[in-house]
Amino acid sequence: MRVQTMKPGLICASLALAVAMLLSNGRAKADIQAGGPSNIVIINNVVDGAFSLRGQVHITELGGPVVAPVNIALATSSCTGCDSLAVALQLILYQQGAPYFAPQNAAAATNAGCSNCVTVADACQAVLPLADRTVIPTDVRQEIQQANQELNSLQAQAAQGLLSVSTALDSLNNQVIPEFSGVVAAYGGTIDCRVGLPSSASS
Repeated sequence: MRVQTMKPGLICASLALAVAMLLSNGRAKADIQAGGPSNIVIINNVVDGAFSLRGQVHITELGGPVVAPVNIALATSSCTGCDSLAVALQLILYQQGAPYFAPQNAAAATNAGCSNCVTVADACQAVLPLADRTVIPTDVRQEIQQANQELNSLQAQAAQGLLSVSTALDSLNNQVIPEFSGVVAAYGGTIDCRVGLPSSASS
């Protein structure tokens, strides 16, 4: 396997380009700004042998005619024997009957000159229509708080070197995301989850 190295400045530029490409997707920037805030989580691990995790739970209310929130997770590993995990969870509460509905959700992962690495990006975007968007169901609010606590706990354990990427993914895929999805579905909402993995060319 041939490993190509990439300078930190180029890595940052590549991440910026990835965000720009994911945001474009045939929609004007003005539409994105008008349709809701963006939840963008980026991790770039440059420490050999380390596992880095960055996650964020984002909730917002949209009362206008345009529902076009953006949720993106980007992960990059540029070291040896290191692992990276980016997690972006977003819940959008919007007024039923909004005429323009175009949420955007994406995940991308890259190994930049990285050998023996696991690099994963998870992006889950839930949209929940409500008759009154200012009244959040109690169990929805509680689930969001719990998901945030669980994600914060995973980040803290990873930062202390007490968590592996496989254990973090197991917890994410078997507990955090299913619980998050279940409560949203119970109220007629929909959830879109994307997983970004490095292509064979970047491994």
